[in-house]
Amino acid sequence: MKKYLRHRTSKEIRTACRARGFTFSDKKYNEGSDYITFTFAHGNVRCFVCYSTVNGRAFGELAGVPKSQWFSTDSTEHEKCPWFKALLDFIYVDEPATCAR
Repeated sequence: MKKYLRHRTSKEIRTACRARGFTFSDKKYNEGSDYITFTFAHGNVRCFVCYSTVNGRAFGELAGVPKSQWFSTDSTEHEKCPWFKALLDFIYVDEPATCAR
């Protein structure tokens, strides 16, 4: 599996979701949770994602499949699937965070 330097911040995920037209919610995060939620799509695969702003781990459910199918970034089950690789590229980055000055 590809290695990344870091996971995106909540603000970076929100910005990326807006740019791609994905829904984004930080309601629970603003109430004290560590998680944000968003939708993600790649090709004809759509999913709902719960993303930890603390450790960058994510889990979720695929939409539009005949039976409920869950995924996690901790699992290697989907690592060869193009949609999963695209999701990892969406939530993880290869460059260090920039410092606001």
